[in-house]
Amino acid sequence: MEKELEILKTIKHVDAPPFLFTRIEEKIRGQVNDYLSVRKTALYLTGIAAIIIVNAWIIIGQKPEPKENLAAEMHLVETNQLYE
Repeated sequence: MEKELEILKTIKHVDAPPFLFTRIEEKIRGQVNDYLSVRKTALYLTGIAAIIIVNAWIIIGQKPEPKENLAAEMHLVETNQLYE
């Protein structure tokens, strides 16, 4: 255990490059200033609204089909007999 700790004593102090903190601050400021423009926001909202309207129109416009001939259309046997 002592041998491993001795290796840590050989580590030397390293100085940061000049203006590193300033560059980091500028990158943070650049990320904060990124925002959606009004035009993009309006375009996205219009697209979402159009999708919702089309979906509602399709769902409301569907007419329920009569289910009395459903088994015949799917070629299912309409009786409960196991053997014919």
